[in-house]
Amino acid sequence: MSEHRKQREKTSGRRERQVVSSFICQPANSPDGFNVLIFKRSDKVHTYKNKWGACSGGIDPTDPSPLAAAWREIQEETGLTEKELSYQRTGKPFTIVDESINTQWTIHPFSFLLKEGAKPVVIDWEHTDSRYVPPEEVKTYDTVPHLPTSLSRVLVGKNIAAGLQALQEDHENGARVLATKGVETLLEALQGDDFTHSDSAESLWRSLRLAGWHIAKNGRPSMGAAINYAVLAALASVKKTHVSNQTLNVSDFRTRAIESLKYVIEERQRSADKIVKAFKDYLDNKFGERPVTIVTVSSSSTIRNCVKAALLEKPSRQIDLKIMESRPNFEGVSFASSLLSDLQKCGEQFTKNLHVEVGTDVSAALMAKDADIVLIGADRISQHGDVSNKIGSLAAALLAKEARPDVEVVVLSEVEKIAGPGEIHEHGEENNDVSEVTEAWPLDEKAKSGFLREQNVAIKNIYFEWVPAKYVTSYVCETGVLAPADIRAQSKKVAEMEDEIFAKL
Repeated sequence: MSEHRKQREKTSGRRERQVVSSFICQPANSPDGFNVLIFKRSDKVHTYKNKWGACSGGIDPTDPSPLAAAWREIQEETGLTEKELSYQRTGKPFTIVDESINTQWTIHPFSFLLKEGAKPVVIDWEHTDSRYVPPEEVKTYDTVPHLPTSLSRVLVGKNIAAGLQALQEDHENGARVLATKGVETLLEALQGDDFTHSDSAESLWRSLRLAGWHIAKNGRPSMGAAINYAVLAALASVKKTHVSNQTLNVSDFRTRAIESLKYVIEERQRSADKIVKAFKDYLDNKFGERPVTIVTVSSSSTIRNCVKAALLEKPSRQIDLKIMESRPNFEGVSFASSLLSDLQKCGEQFTKNLHVEVGTDVSAALMAKDADIVLIGADRISQHGDVSNKIGSLAAALLAKEARPDVEVVVLSEVEKIAGPGEIHEHGEENNDVSEVTEAWPLDEKAKSGFLREQNVAIKNIYFEWVPAKYVTSYVCETGVLAPADIRAQSKKVAEMEDEIFAKL
């Protein structure tokens, strides 16, 4: 328990507890349809004896995160592990006070999906019964306080669910494209039937913000900074409509909100021109007319558009572009092909001074040794200027610096990718489908299958890594070149926007 919390409890005389509330769900395509598992608490537990609840428990000081606590409690109370369950989403935490036991609970809801062939649940001493029920029936049971509220925080409408899945499964596009998709998901939900239960403008505004929270936090956490900021900016635009006219009925508010979101999406398309100009200015100021060797990693729509525009504006500019192929999905190859195709459509004169070299990721040292610029995108920029980008970015920066200390390591990114306050260790790794890695292995299927079943073998498919700020020379964005103070100020602004839009949900 923190000293701050101890002092609060001493002052108020009320206990404060952080707990997880995890809903284990049968998938919608299961024989019985989408159902949630609830448990009847035994008379041996300390609180809420014989009440129905989710798989719950306190967050221990040794738990790395609330999600880690949820996994621990599930294994302890049901015997299920990540072999039987897949994490689905996090619900927005909320706080309640139970005066009858003088306790303030902060509840962290989660949902998990049963995998096909999962073993049966085995309850422990904390429960006497468990059953799967349709979500709408949970409120008919004698439950622990606010169980239906916890459940509502992990349930989303069909358009939001489809949008979240699309964001999670999109391994081709960068953060900017996904951020726009996030706002488009909010628009599709508003145009569809996700919010038909809202019977007032105030109710719809709250539902819209909760949906936005899910898109921002559950869509693609590794690219969450851009998605979060785009959603916050979109909701801030909608808020102006809500605040400026409190007399709107739900239908009129929906219409105005749809118009606001459409305008935001259009503006996002137009804003791409600003970062293109900033990059061209950077090249002119730093290198003038001399040839430039650029090394880059993976595929960034922002980098592609900027390099393309630099050549279209000045066809005489000589650029030697070296691209790491970026396994396992070879986004670097797609990047090179797309850039050349776009330029060739504009005319042969725009490609004659461009030389493209694609190399393996492990040849980073050779590719970077003559670089003038290591140009990387960003999926997230911390308040301190550390940059999360496709794996291979750190190797390119370090090896280029070793070979040529005066090399420019340039982060080309929109301001929206600057995250709110927080340390880089607070962001978990995105470990993706290992089959993307193993598909390329020169083993027959029998040998590969046997190797993967070995208990002491683990396969990793990590997409992103951090490039510490000390290795970055410049941050070029739509407003020009950012200083560290600019990054800190933007990070603070994001926190203020989150507080304004999401805090009171």
